[in-house]
Amino acid sequence: MYPNFTGFQFLSILYQAQASPVELEKLRSEHAHCKEQFEQQRKRINTLAEQIESQSDEILAIKLEALTASLCEKEAISL
Repeated sequence: MYPNFTGFQFLSILYQAQASPVELEKLRSEHAHCKEQFEQQRKRINTLAEQIESQSDEILAIKLEALTASLCEKEAISL
């Protein structure tokens, strides 16, 4: 039976079968560059996610502190 290739995969295989070594090396170089860019973006996204988490924790701590202060103030007024 025939393997289940997508149209792009099939065209890519056909192209590679007909491509010269120079063209293949160019494609490999482009692929390596794209892979490097992808890795840089992944690291940037992870850094941003960590910053968001840290800032969210800080915001929650500030809100908790404000709520505690408000409750203490209300308690002091009622006494």
